[in-house]
Amino acid sequence: MKREILSTATELRHQLHAHPELSMHETWTKAHLMEFLKEHTKLELVDRGRWFYAAYRAGDDKPNIAFRADFDALPVEVRNKIIESDLEINSKDELELVAKRLENLSK
Repeated sequence: MKREILSTATELRHQLHAHPELSMHETWTKAHLMEFLKEHTKLELVDRGRWFYAAYRAGDDKPNIAFRADFDALPVEVRNKIIESDLEINSKDELELVAKRLENLSK
């Protein structure tokens, strides 16, 4: 992934985490995600009131793809630096190390 795209996605994640909203009350989150997708993609956005989906139109005789995700959350305090950090994993060994650290957190 290009560094600029990763940086943009990471910033979006931080913004979303800073504005947690309960289920059926995601007004800021929905508006922010829709604006982000309008600005950064060519996906077709279909607003259904309390929810929306983004569609990729592939063209004649090609399958289309629709993206939908839940975006409600609860405010939680991040207590471990490894979870709070943006990780760049470059090898299977690094991935296994991160997996072990996360496993140890849940004990």
